[in-house]
Amino acid sequence: MFDVSTTLAQYQATLLEIKQILVSPGSPPTTEELQSVIAFRQTVDSITDQVSTAYARSGNWANEGYLTAKTAIVHTTGLRPRSVNISLSHGNLLYQFPLVAEAVRTNSITHDHVSCLVPLASETYAEYFADEVDSLIDVGKTVNAEQFSYVVRHWKNMVDSVLEEPADEYIAFQERRLFLHELPNGNWFINGELDSMTGKEVDNMLKDIGGKQWRNTPSESRYDYTPAQQRADALGSAARGYLASNFSAHTGESSADSSPSEFLFTANPALSVDVVVDVNDLNSHTKTRDFLKKCLTSPSPLINTHSKAFVDQLLCDTYVQIPIKNLDGTYELGRSVRTAPLKMKKQLMLSQPTCSIPGCITPSAWCDAHHIQHWVHGGVTEIKNLALLCRRHHTMLHNDKTFAEKHSAKLRPKPPPLKTG
Repeated sequence: MFDVSTTLAQYQATLLEIKQILVSPGSPPTTEELQSVIAFRQTVDSITDQVSTAYARSGNWANEGYLTAKTAIVHTTGLRPRSVNISLSHGNLLYQFPLVAEAVRTNSITHDHVSCLVPLASETYAEYFADEVDSLIDVGKTVNAEQFSYVVRHWKNMVDSVLEEPADEYIAFQERRLFLHELPNGNWFINGELDSMTGKEVDNMLKDIGGKQWRNTPSESRYDYTPAQQRADALGSAARGYLASNFSAHTGESSADSSPSEFLFTANPALSVDVVVDVNDLNSHTKTRDFLKKCLTSPSPLINTHSKAFVDQLLCDTYVQIPIKNLDGTYELGRSVRTAPLKMKKQLMLSQPTCSIPGCITPSAWCDAHHIQHWVHGGVTEIKNLALLCRRHHTMLHNDKTFAEKHSAKLRPKPPPLKTG
């Protein structure tokens, strides 16, 4: 630990020098000077967190009549409770792992890098983190904080698979929620949080409908038609289209020829992104240390930031272009068929009216085509290897081990009868 009084005096002197430079006439700060000031602020934040933690550990707050260290810091500094929680969690990490504190002190990593590491110091990951903190710091020195967050997230996903902990995407799925409340003035307030897949689908839908509505708006009125208003109108159009049971939506405007402007919901894919999948990253037996070593030698450490279960589910039934990176470094554009073709999906829909999970009444038209043997593991896109699942049960089947053990066997096609004679 450091001497607080001496350290404080040093930083006060440095801060005074910076202020004098800024108020004095002359050329504006250079890029290098800006970077130095940012690094200075990061270091001050780190020292603040360590001082807060040292104060909490000292017990001095109890002598002053406070029930907790957090209460004492909030009361005496005026900081928000959430800010104090973050500061104490950062300080505890730096206290427990001097290697991290030294990297911050020498400006090898930033305070934002430390924020990425805080969840790894929890009881769940502490043992693994202690073994590989040096490798994580080495990677952190080579990338910025945003890229480092992807590396840490993938490292955590790999450990989760070993511990059989739920993936971050599944936790987010379980926390999905949408609040709809009518206000006293008759307007409606909408707030909530969607899981990754549903959010992408809603975003694509609103962009598709909103774009059509914007193009149907007279050019002189487009400037005042904000994106937020477009999204609100698009949501209303989607609701009207659904309630009309014909899946068409009316813009409420008239087109140039004065006829009602109508458009159909297009067959554009709900999820459409380009993903490069390295087959090595889907191997659950890959060691975390091997992954970190790869980050140090790879041109980009942003290899895969999703859990294996999420990728398996994503590859079941979404229109995603998947270049596959083979072991020899070459690429293939994917097997001939992955997403169930429309005719094949219609055959499944004719064979069952609802989701395949017993008791679920979600219409089959709203379901995903799930590969019983996962596509990424060689499963073929054929009727005998497909089952219709609603998005909720599809997510649970890929992420909830207990649920999968209970229902997976029921989805497996029955073997053809043996021929006799």
